[in-house]
Amino acid sequence: MSHFNELFNSSTNDLDCQEIGQLFPNVIAHEDNLTPVKDVSVEEIKLVVKQLESLKASGPDGLQGLFFIRYWKEVLVNGSPSISFQPSNGIRQGDSLSPFIFILCLEALSRLIQRGINNKSIDGFAISRGAPKITHSLYADDNVIFVKANYKNACNLRKILDKFCRWSGQIISKTKFTLITSSNLGRSFTKGMARALNVQVATNPGKYLGIHMQWGRISAKTYLEIVEKIENRLHGWKARDLNIAGRITLLKSVLDPVTNYVMSLLKLPKGLYNKLNRYKRDFLWGGDKESTKMLAVPLSMVVSS
Repeated sequence: MSHFNELFNSSTNDLDCQEIGQLFPNVIAHEDNLTPVKDVSVEEIKLVVKQLESLKASGPDGLQGLFFIRYWKEVLVNGSPSISFQPSNGIRQGDSLSPFIFILCLEALSRLIQRGINNKSIDGFAISRGAPKITHSLYADDNVIFVKANYKNACNLRKILDKFCRWSGQIISKTKFTLITSSNLGRSFTKGMARALNVQVATNPGKYLGIHMQWGRISAKTYLEIVEKIENRLHGWKARDLNIAGRITLLKSVLDPVTNYVMSLLKLPKGLYNKLNRYKRDFLWGGDKESTKMLAVPLSMVVSS
């Protein structure tokens, strides 16, 4: 029973409801809020449960409607009814409301950062004169925060992040939370910023949604892993046993998707592009990337047909 208590109840109790309320100004009248926030009655719950399809599962747990109709009042532990408890740890993973709750939580972080900009405790930077200052970019569970490189910004930003962690119960991943500074800044200054933020120093931004966030000029070395991935695929195929139609199918369904996603966002270096095309061409006509044969038609005609 203690396992379920820990699973469904949060240990976070450091919430300042008044301060959180100040971050979100009222944009909906109080009267309009009464209906969606009113308590759900027992009669409404019974009505919804009775309307469940008996042999259909309403969620990823696989429990059918028949189970809820018969046992909705009880929590079963090892097949027997147990004592009841009040869940307080939010909704479960996979719930249809999860994305909306996640957005609301990150909205609190966004407003904390914006409040720091407004009261000048932290300062973003503009990419040009007269341009609005950039402070942060949030996408899903990845956050990129931009501030001017000084000790005050680092300390105050860390306070904002710590406060958000206390409120939400989230913990910052020390392996993923990194600091990147301009090459114009000295090494000792960068280390001081990292200590203030309690993070690691990185030389490049790494990947974001599978794409390298390049810090500098794009070269063939940047996407060497694409070449290695295609080489590994080609090495494992017994293409000599396939006819031309089979090789074309592999090109279109397996090799092309490896590069299409990256090429939809970035322009690959010409040398890398030609190398990948050579691999595909040699595989199509020769059976592998090492063999070559006389080309019957251009590769562009094959992949576009």
